[in-house]
Amino acid sequence: MGLRSLFSFVETPTRLRLAPTLTCLLMLVGCRSHSTDAELQRWFLLHSSEFEELATVSRSDSVVTVQPHRLTIEVRPGRLQTFNVRSDSDLPLVVSSERWRRYQDLLAVLRVHTVYRDKRDVMFQIDEPGFLNGDSQKGILYSRMERSSRSSLDGLTATELKSSSCEATKKIRENWYLYLDYSCD
Repeated sequence: MGLRSLFSFVETPTRLRLAPTLTCLLMLVGCRSHSTDAELQRWFLLHSSEFEELATVSRSDSVVTVQPHRLTIEVRPGRLQTFNVRSDSDLPLVVSSERWRRYQDLLAVLRVHTVYRDKRDVMFQIDEPGFLNGDSQKGILYSRMERSSRSSLDGLTATELKSSSCEATKKIRENWYLYLDYSCD
């Protein structure tokens, strides 16, 4: 059912008055503020074995970024290649179809939008950047390095984080943190 048929019962002049309101509502769909620290901590505790598995798997592969239909691998040091994966035939040789399915299963169970990996960290993006959260992202971080930790990430703004590279962490367990990251360009 399209928007045209959805609003066919409304008179044309009224439809025209509804257009700006409808446009604003559609822009906000999918935009939301961040999950609270307590919600993310509960989610991590509930699924800690799956988070640990995904961190281990992504560190063992040459995979740098995993999303529901996209995979970025390091083909050689400093050289990345992105694959749009619609079927097993789209997979690079370094990732088996079984491994790809496991990645997809874990992303779905954990409600993770994107996994980013570098030499020491694995970031699990749970809350995507959007209008209502100041274009910031929040999620769970595995880090081999000890990080500074705040007592809370709830309510922090980009202005408050400018002195700390626009990111903050809160320790939830050894090597595991909540993270909040603003784009402070």
